[in-house]
Amino acid sequence: RTVHKIILKNIDEESDAYTYVKSLTRYRNGRRDIQALRDRYANDASKQSRINAAKTELNSLRFKNERSFTFEKFSARLQKAYDTLEDCGRPRDNGDIVDDLWPRIQASQMISHIEALKVAYLTTPRSYKLILQDIAAQVDASLRTVSFAQPGGRNISATYTRNGQCPESGALTGDGSIFIGKYSGDQWRSDKVREYHDEIRKGR
Repeated sequence: RTVHKIILKNIDEESDAYTYVKSLTRYRNGRRDIQALRDRYANDASKQSRINAAKTELNSLRFKNERSFTFEKFSARLQKAYDTLEDCGRPRDNGDIVDDLWPRIQASQMISHIEALKVAYLTTPRSYKLILQDIAAQVDASLRTVSFAQPGGRNISATYTRNGQCPESGALTGDGSIFIGKYSGDQWRSDKVREYHDEIRKGR
């Protein structure tokens, strides 16, 4: 009872804390009061921790290429972060999510597709999750992974694309993908492209 009296003496009846011990006052049990307050504020601390973790995740999420970080993982982690904020009472507006989504896609092969999606969104706004599905389909179509044998029987994996401009030198794009689009005659016959002929043919 002594602990109970001390708690009531130090909690204002108009405060948030009082609402969590008010129903327990008839017991005059300080232990019950303390447990109720601990449960309440432990939940608040846990919620804030989840909010902070989700915000940290969103600050760092970027998609650059399939080799370093697949779009499937990018999309899953992005949605999980926004779902966490919503669960914790901090939902983000869909329009703001979409605005933040465009610069997160940094794969050079996706630039033209992202620009087209931006224009379409201005006339027909949609859920960011549907936009992620559209991007995923384009990634599947333009960025696929194949394996090819190297001398000595060692197999290595390569990502290839036919989007964008032909590299000025060699067969690799800026993100390390093998370009399987159209080459000029001189480029195709160059030594730096010739070594990739087999891989390019397989990719096509």
